[in-house]
Amino acid sequence: MDVMKLFDALRGLHGADFDLGRMGAWPVKVKAALMALLFAAALGGGHALSLSGMALELERLKAAERALRQEQAQQLGQAAQMGALRAQHQAVAAVLADWRQRLPAGDGVPDLLEDIGQAAKRNGLRLEGLELASEQRKEFYAELPFALRVVGGYHQIGVFVSALADLPRLVTLHDFALRPNRSNAGLQLQISAKTYTYLGENQ
Repeated sequence: MDVMKLFDALRGLHGADFDLGRMGAWPVKVKAALMALLFAAALGGGHALSLSGMALELERLKAAERALRQEQAQQLGQAAQMGALRAQHQAVAAVLADWRQRLPAGDGVPDLLEDIGQAAKRNGLRLEGLELASEQRKEFYAELPFALRVVGGYHQIGVFVSALADLPRLVTLHDFALRPNRSNAGLQLQISAKTYTYLGENQ
């Protein structure tokens, strides 16, 4: 039914009795017009619901696209930094290998004591004491604290301290006490130091 026929049908209803209880007695044109109106309303409502659902789906897809673009940008940034990260990894691995080499896996304490004695002797110092403390175990290495005392001249002591830092085995120096030597000329240096032993990751 086209729109003009619908209007004609509605104009012809002037004065008609539209009792809902007697709907079956309504004119055919009225019933047809009512059915057309109901169909149009249902079709329009369904179309509106469909458009609303499509709009929601479109917004969801746009949000997903934005998230994917952000993820892609992050991945591209990470890929651009990959070369620098590889270089850093290689540098760290080289430092770690050097430190492991300076952290013997076995007991190198006798060799260390000999090296310290030789360094003192080479620099004209007298080694007055070398006392080892208890080993302290950490996650994958052990610390061995020790204290040493040497007597000699100011410049000789300075060269000796530098020689300790250059020993093949890692030695860290912590507390220094430099005072005049009471028994004879020169200075007495007392140092608290630590050396380390590599235990391995599974110790």
